[in-house]
Amino acid sequence: MKKLLFLLFAPLADLAQQPVGYVVTGKITGLKDSTEVTLVDPGTAKVLARTKVRNGGFILKGQATEPTVYQLKFQGQKNFADFFMYNEPVTVTGDVSNIAAANIKASAYQ
Repeated sequence: MKKLLFLLFAPLADLAQQPVGYVVTGKITGLKDSTEVTLVDPGTAKVLARTKVRNGGFILKGQATEPTVYQLKFQGQKNFADFFMYNEPVTVTGDVSNIAAANIKASAYQ
């Protein structure tokens, strides 16, 4: 009977150990709705997530393979925000005219 219970709960234990991904929530003034926002790994230039601004804000979700510096880029803007993160919630607020000074709240990695 104990073996049967173990087999029933083993898949649940596996699901509980799946890594949780990141969620980057932002509110950047000066961006028009439908502006594309991308999260980029500058080491590889790989785009990890992309979305569009809606109602003045955006949400990017995904899973990072390691804690490192990432770049938040905005369509039509040459400046971007650098920040350090892993798989955690991140909040970004600021103005597109001075994105380098954006307020970025994350875990201890930042």
